[in-house]
Amino acid sequence: MKKTVIILVIGLLSFINIALAHSPKETYATLEIKNSNLIVTLDVPWSINNALREGNPYIKDDIDEDVFIEFAKTYLILNFEVRKEEELVRPTNIEILEGDHFHNARISIEFPCSELAGLSIKNTLLFNLNPNQRNYHKVKITDATPKNYITFQELPTFQIKGKSQMAGIAPITIGSIATLALISIFFLIVRNRKIRIMKIQDSSYSV
Repeated sequence: MKKTVIILVIGLLSFINIALAHSPKETYATLEIKNSNLIVTLDVPWSINNALREGNPYIKDDIDEDVFIEFAKTYLILNFEVRKEEELVRPTNIEILEGDHFHNARISIEFPCSELAGLSIKNTLLFNLNPNQRNYHKVKITDATPKNYITFQELPTFQIKGKSQMAGIAPITIGSIATLALISIFFLIVRNRKIRIMKIQDSSYSV
């Protein structure tokens, strides 16, 4: 009886771990601004180890852990890019943390960006391993509903739109409209004055 209970408990725990584990074809990222820096928190599946080894003959089973971490950081830099006005933004810090469970790892990447709006994100993590890879992103913009984006083979890049972007466009649009309105009024005034002068001249000739 006791053996049966133990077997059932082990089976249940295994089922829970499998249910909670991330799909090997999915990664999840949260992007937010903290202390004037962009913080990207990545949850990646265990299959990232295979992605690192794919095409890299220097990574072997007996590789030193510190060396392996450096390879991992290089892989992250090459496959998670942030651009501002088409200029590449270099990460200032990368930390590999423990995941929620043993099936995944959590990674924190810091970029020197004070706002999210206008940034272009390219995420090709695990693309070299899975042709059907899906990378999910939640972008947390202050005082706004989080925006969700997905990258995949056919669309590896997305651009973040937000309030600050619209705020920069609005004054230009309003200013342009106001300028055009003033020019139109000026030409109307000049045109009306010309018509009045012509009428006066015509009346003087008729006299």
